Amino acid sequence: MAGNGTGNDGTIHGVIEDVAKRVGPKAVFGDPIIHGDMALIPVVSVGYGGGGGSGSGGPEEGEGSGEGQGFGFGVSARPVGTLEVSPQSVVYQPVVDWTQLAKIWSWIAGVALLAFVLRMLFSSK
Repeated sequence: MAGNGTGNDGTIHGVIEDVAKRVGPKAVFGDPIIHGDMALIPVVSVGYGGGGGSGSGGPEEGEGSGEGQGFGFGVSARPVGTLEVSPQSVVYQPVVDWTQLAKIWSWIAGVALLAFVLRMLFSSK
């Protein structure tokens, strides 16, 4: 994988080293946006994860005789807020994650509905 544009040698170790170089303040804080005497700095939550594998011969080196390998890697990022920097103060403004709020309210509604149904089923007549 030489020449893949990542600056690594194409091995698992090279990929991990390349990602490790990219993890830092720039991965969490974006470039500031300057407007007058105020700067807005985007803040992002970044998550990394990886896995690996291996292998060798099959059961008692029989049918197909095995082999193996594998590797996976994932990155996620989502905005969480901004830092508003002015000569007078620094203020953190969180981003409202409507999807997360919808999930929470869906769970609450589901639990309330379940409680209502159970109450109706088991209430004395």
